[in-house]
Amino acid sequence: MNSKLKIKEAASIIQKGGVVIFPTETVYGLGADALNPAAVARIFQIKKRADNKPLAILVANQSQIEILTACIPCQAKVLIKKFWPGPLTLILPASDRVPAILKGEGNSVGLRMPANQVTLDLIKEAGCPLAATSANTSGCPPPTRVTEIAKEIFKEVDMILDGGETELGVASTVVDLTGSQPRVIRSGPVVLETGFWKNKRN
Repeated sequence: MNSKLKIKEAASIIQKGGVVIFPTETVYGLGADALNPAAVARIFQIKKRADNKPLAILVANQSQIEILTACIPCQAKVLIKKFWPGPLTLILPASDRVPAILKGEGNSVGLRMPANQVTLDLIKEAGCPLAATSANTSGCPPPTRVTEIAKEIFKEVDMILDGGETELGVASTVVDLTGSQPRVIRSGPVVLETGFWKNKRN
């Protein structure tokens, strides 16, 4: 586990527009200040990710959710209360504060509050939400420990926070709530069974 000093150092790098690798409960992520388009663009370059595949934004509190969304649908409030912090990414209507580089189809944005204390402390210390994606080159398996991160990515980032092996080892569930009905974009640890959302671990 990383010391408070390491988290402060990583937060300072993020505030200056840097890119940091950090652990979450799902997989290791690449992160930068979500409100800094130039920093976000570096993530796309490092990951070799297509421009038309927006990144998710990681948040640590309610105020960040409100800043980034134009509205929070009732169903989103239910899922947030039940599964956040946790491995669930929600696609919601984006506010004007979200940079264009992070907006998806229909002026949307993907948000998640991770259940990993290192990540939450990093977001709080940096004072900004984090644009994030798994710390792998597009098309390669996401890393669950630092030793699995490709050398070419190591060389491009400004700092790495090593939190040991991730708890879940799979990417978060992604649910689109911008339409009249929830739509699962990516299956993951949170599933819909017989009309009820549940966590696979339960």
